[in-house]
Amino acid sequence: MSIAAQLRRMRKTKNVSLQIAADAVGIAKPHLWALERGRSDNPTIKTLCGLAKYYGVTVAFLIGEKA
Repeated sequence: MSIAAQLRRMRKTKNVSLQIAADAVGIAKPHLWALERGRSDNPTIKTLCGLAKYYGVTVAFLIGEKA
């Protein structure tokens, strides 16, 4: 699963808006929207760590790394 699809799925599962998720992570709503749509495919490690922490997963899981 792509990062975009994973982010969108986790946000929908958590049942929060783009604005709430973006605010919690400390990024702009348009940036999260772009990440979820695959239009920004190179997030910083800080952004990835923030998203992983917010969703309660590891960065490895978030990027689809297989163990």
